[in-house]
Amino acid sequence: VDELEKQFSRLDEAVANLQRVKANLKRYKASVLKAAVEGRLVETEGGWRQFKLGDIALSVRNGYSHKPDADSGTRIFRISAVRPMELAADDVRFLSGTPADYDTFLAMSGDVLFTRYNGSRDYVGVCAVVPAGLPPTAYPDKLIRVRVPQDQLLPAFLVIAASTGEGRAFIESMIRTTAGQSGVSGTDIKAIPLSVPSMAEQVRIVAEVDRHLSIIREVDAEVDTNLQRAQALRQATLAKAFSALPSDHA
Repeated sequence: VDELEKQFSRLDEAVANLQRVKANLKRYKASVLKAAVEGRLVETEGGWRQFKLGDIALSVRNGYSHKPDADSGTRIFRISAVRPMELAADDVRFLSGTPADYDTFLAMSGDVLFTRYNGSRDYVGVCAVVPAGLPPTAYPDKLIRVRVPQDQLLPAFLVIAASTGEGRAFIESMIRTTAGQSGVSGTDIKAIPLSVPSMAEQVRIVAEVDRHLSIIREVDAEVDTNLQRAQALRQATLAKAFSALPSDHA
């Protein structure tokens, strides 16, 4: 018992340290994004333009409203595919028919998908960019697709701006809850306030944010691996301790 308590005390300390690292990573990510939209992450020349997303968006449209009805056919994203600044490209269900049947609801490279409804307020209005090379995939009614002129606003910069600071605060202020579901509308998305630098500076900011987030993801994955190892070690320690007992003490 004394030895188990000693080993578990060490494990508990290690787990607490790992959880502190995860919390610090979350704060670090928030500070990186905040610095990005305030022009402090990379040197900029100032003169950022101020406008609302609807003033520049080419299209803001809700998705396909019917439920998936097949085991194969045309891919359609699940709402859970969109998480803050990340898109799980294979988190899909299927619609009967061919992609041509859903042409107006297909997500294209460079589209930005926003969540329209979710049971958790934290996931309402979060967004991610559709990557290049995606198989034909429709998007559902609980997502909103935004297309922007990419010679004026990089989709990746839009995602950054809508995920932190004034942009995210505005989205949260627009969230309404009905029957246990929280949501925003396309009109709310169009009204998101943006502060946007030149295209060259957008490119530099996006690249620097990507660099920082890549490091964060790598460290976070390592922390998760070690948390799993700690849990496995706890179970292995218990198994070893009790397997060592004589059978008449088991």
